[in-house]
Amino acid sequence: DLPGQIHVKSQGTNAIVTWTPEYNPKCFVVDWGTSKENMNMKIITTATGNFTLDNFQPYKLYKIMVHASDVCQCESFIRHEKTFGVTHFYSVEGVPRTGPTNVTILNITKHSAIVKWAEIAAEDCLGFLQGYRISYTDSSRKKSPAVTLNTSITSYHLTGLKEKTTYRVQISGFTNAGEGPLTLSQPFSTPKYGTVEPLCICITQHES
Repeated sequence: DLPGQIHVKSQGTNAIVTWTPEYNPKCFVVDWGTSKENMNMKIITTATGNFTLDNFQPYKLYKIMVHASDVCQCESFIRHEKTFGVTHFYSVEGVPRTGPTNVTILNITKHSAIVKWAEIAAEDCLGFLQGYRISYTDSSRKKSPAVTLNTSITSYHLTGLKEKTTYRVQISGFTNAGEGPLTLSQPFSTPKYGTVEPLCICITQHES
């Protein structure tokens, strides 16, 4: 539970960081980078609530932290600083470079099936993942309307399937920049009667 909110606005390869201090310390310390091994630091001694950071690369997730400190010497401020806020930032968002993995089809009946998948890894999103789109195509290549799901959902109940029909599921992830490549499941078939035993399916990645 941090005391303040940080707001970041992209400006080319720069980022304008703003915040509202709860009090006026002697300085602010800003840390930013893509990983613990790749962090930059600047000490800001002016009484201002904004700062420009530069040299941001596109499609990379940055962590930006603002600390308040009353001691401004490099050697000693770490013991006296108080973290004001933390945020994450992309200077430019891209579309996911892969689709979801480990697509599994379960509980296949005459008219329904459950599809499950593993979320897209953060390093493959290239932007803030907004959700998934899922649809299915039958053997006559008739495609269902795509369903949009939020990022917390990694399974979906397909309904309205035709009995004794072969289907293939298509899933993609999307960011604000657009939709990534489709993951295609192996085909599965609905039975004429009853339920098919649960089926674990390896996925084939559609290269775009």
